[in-house]
Amino acid sequence: NFFHINDVFSFQVVQIYSKFSRKPHKIATKCSHKHHFFDFLVIILNSMMDGYSYVCYDNRKGVKEAVDYMIEKCHCQHIGMLTAYKDSQGSSQRFKAYQESLKEHNLEYHSDYVLYVSNYMSFDNQIIDEWLSQHPQLDGIMCTTDSLALQLYNNIKKTGKRIGVDIMIAAFDDIPEAKHAIPQLSS
Repeated sequence: NFFHINDVFSFQVVQIYSKFSRKPHKIATKCSHKHHFFDFLVIILNSMMDGYSYVCYDNRKGVKEAVDYMIEKCHCQHIGMLTAYKDSQGSSQRFKAYQESLKEHNLEYHSDYVLYVSNYMSFDNQIIDEWLSQHPQLDGIMCTTDSLALQLYNNIKKTGKRIGVDIMIAAFDDIPEAKHAIPQLSS
């Protein structure tokens, strides 16, 4: 199903799940007319679109707090970012928060410290391995999703670095698997 209907107070609401948010305009156009689908109010989840009600993550705040923590508490000076989809609204907001945090702490932004992989569930092991070997100075990495961070754990272990000691990893999403990572993923 690409939408789920449930009662909210006395209204019927159509929820469009966030996994479809990469193309919210097409979804909303197909299923709504003047913000309604039949007699249902349309609310877009995890994506903003002019003229529609929406509920979104605070992408900037979570990433900013994580990068600030790496700098202030863990004394990281070379923080990279692992992400996907440059044109994604969520990714671009998370990227801007990463840049803002570096700037506020007088750390130089290096474009080569940012790696874009093919998707959020990426298993681009070779690309990630090459990026890590080209940047051994990285002491922190912000990942735009927990899935990317969990993949990164495997890549970092191959370098001999110890996560949580030699390099800090933080991510965004708080998926259940993050709690079972060793060490536990900060998400």
